[in-house]
Amino acid sequence: MQALSTDLMLSYKLARCVHCFKLIPIAHYPKKGMTENGECPLCGKKLVPKKYDDIDVGDRNGNGIPDEIELQMGFDLNDPMAVEIDSDNDGFTFREEYLAKTKWDDPASHPPLAAKLSVVSISNSKVRNIILKRISFPDNNQDPNAYEFSFNVTEGRRSKTYFARMNEPFKVGDNIYEVVSVEKPSSTNNDVLQKETVVSIQRNEDTKGLLKAKVNTPIDDPRETVVFLNSITGRYE
Repeated sequence: MQALSTDLMLSYKLARCVHCFKLIPIAHYPKKGMTENGECPLCGKKLVPKKYDDIDVGDRNGNGIPDEIELQMGFDLNDPMAVEIDSDNDGFTFREEYLAKTKWDDPASHPPLAAKLSVVSISNSKVRNIILKRISFPDNNQDPNAYEFSFNVTEGRRSKTYFARMNEPFKVGDNIYEVVSVEKPSSTNNDVLQKETVVSIQRNEDTKGLLKAKVNTPIDDPRETVVFLNSITGRYE
């Protein structure tokens, strides 16, 4: 645990985030006995309740391993990630084995596998860098190959418009997109067509996870985001 001073020369204690390993005010860690998680002000990841004495003056890099132990093992005290090695190839790092009080050099001795990772949440996110803005339907032409699709695309801080037709790939960042099918309502009203038409977009030749797009509507990403918790270290993965 380290202490710095504010502009008023009042010292405050610091600890390292278990995710980004940067120094943060220890107040961001929930106190012992609390049920609510804290949050790292730098990386934004969750901090689980833990004892303050888990991070003490004998652990200058805040990785949970006392300096004395790290020196005995030949680890670099300036590198908090040096303890993230698995010497016995049992799937657990030296840090995890030390915290769980198992033998780091015995593959038969390790924490329960369930402690390694447990599922905290499963969710779907949005495709953030592309949105369908408009569909041009040529008069009296029912052939989807004649439709033109207008996409608003964001690359970094730049935003631009792409025009594409059916089965015409276009690249956005590291991804390649391609309109592969269109589902139109029976109405001939253009406002209804713009609002209700569903455009299926293939991303990087992934035919199983097609993106379903509607005009001016955020696109759901069919890929699920899974958040895991390592209950040994308190780190979210």
